[in-house]
Amino acid sequence: MPITHLFASAKSDGADATLVQPGDWNAAHVSSDPVSAIVAAGAIANTETVVTSVTMAANSMAAGTTFRITAGGTQTSGATGGTAVFRVRIGTTTLSGNIATTVSPVNANTQTNAGFWFDALVTVRTAGGGGTVIGQCIASGQVAFVAPINMVGVVTATVAVATDAQKLVELTYISGNAGTTATFQVASIVIVKP
Repeated sequence: MPITHLFASAKSDGADATLVQPGDWNAAHVSSDPVSAIVAAGAIANTETVVTSVTMAANSMAAGTTFRITAGGTQTSGATGGTAVFRVRIGTTTLSGNIATTVSPVNANTQTNAGFWFDALVTVRTAGGGGTVIGQCIASGQVAFVAPINMVGVVTATVAVATDAQKLVELTYISGNAGTTATFQVASIVIVKP
């Protein structure tokens, strides 16, 4: 994620390269906080599939590190909508990490391009080899889901995540019925508190 400044120096750099130069102010900055976003929409049906993910280096998650995971798109279903499953997983191997938070809204039947939104926060409670995380999420869909249209995934206990090893943080989705697909138009994982 590039960082830019409102001010750009018009002065030329001096001859002493050991000093901070005006050009250093204008230079692009590098963020060490990994972020993830999808760049193309893809329809997901009844197989657990990664919507977006980010790789966290070993020891980069500390107690208090918090991720925000968001996604939105449209859903199309036939006569039987099924029950969708949104999951935020954290683990070493894709699609097998521990589930930090999940929600399973019932899809509405016979709909075309019904909008939905997913939002989650996941926080590292303890770090290290015995690390733990906990999350909370909500799935919303005015016509995509049957009542309640805003379903909160309630999590009351932490799950184990050894933060001293590289981990994948993933948003995954399952439509719940072979005749139901969700097309994610936007999705991202960002660190809101390093």
